[in-house]
Amino acid sequence: MTNNNDEIPQLRFQDQTPISNKADNKRLCSTLSPISDDLTQIENTIEKTMEKLLPQMASKIKENLMEALQAIVNEAAIRIKAEILQVVDEHLNYEQRRSDLKAKSEAELLESYNRRENIRIVGLPEEVKKDADNRNIPENYSTTIQKVIELAKEAGVEMKEDDISIAHRLPSRAGKTRSIIVRFTRRVKKIDLLRSKKTLKTKDKYANIRVFEDIPVPRLKFFNLMKADTRIANVWTREGTIFYKWVDDNTVNTLRGLFEGGIELGYNFDSVESCFIFNNQ
Repeated sequence: MTNNNDEIPQLRFQDQTPISNKADNKRLCSTLSPISDDLTQIENTIEKTMEKLLPQMASKIKENLMEALQAIVNEAAIRIKAEILQVVDEHLNYEQRRSDLKAKSEAELLESYNRRENIRIVGLPEEVKKDADNRNIPENYSTTIQKVIELAKEAGVEMKEDDISIAHRLPSRAGKTRSIIVRFTRRVKKIDLLRSKKTLKTKDKYANIRVFEDIPVPRLKFFNLMKADTRIANVWTREGTIFYKWVDDNTVNTLRGLFEGGIELGYNFDSVESCFIFNNQ
């Protein structure tokens, strides 16, 4: 019998070199050994380089962080300083406004006190005459007083010229009837006329005439604020003093100074301050 193993050819590479695992492994190890040494050397070099660079990098990073942090702190300090100065300025401005408002309120209270003998009459027709050049001649003092006496008579109040200290028309826009300011020598006559003014509504000639206390403009504005206040059931004036009742309380309250009144009623500071601002300001 023929041995089949003799007939099987041995596997070979193209260069006709027989495969030998041991030899190839030896050659491969011989080839890779220098590469491995190089890699080890590179690794060592990198480690040494990093050992030198890391402190420098850390120092640079720290320096950059400190610069960035200092910039943030400086910016925050500038902003906080500006905000503090603004708050201080607003506080000083508010305190100044508060002081001014208190002084104005005290002056207004004194003026209101000085007007206690006064009344205003609105809508009473004015007697206008013409001169030779057809120019209007304003109603004279004595004519105005006689008109006031006649109005009081229609209201049922006896009045004489001696009861009136002064009566004059106030300036007004062109074409508008000028109001009258009347100052009495005796306050009782003022009170009598104010109490009887409703009688004028029954007189055709005086139905549209209004008679009321002569109070300063700031007090009148504050009075209107109170009239619009839904918490207040009723508000009125007498002798320049403001009286009012709360919706849920029938007690009569007195308000004299507007500054203190604003605090008492809990009104906004600007609202009270606006009462002292006039159209010509």
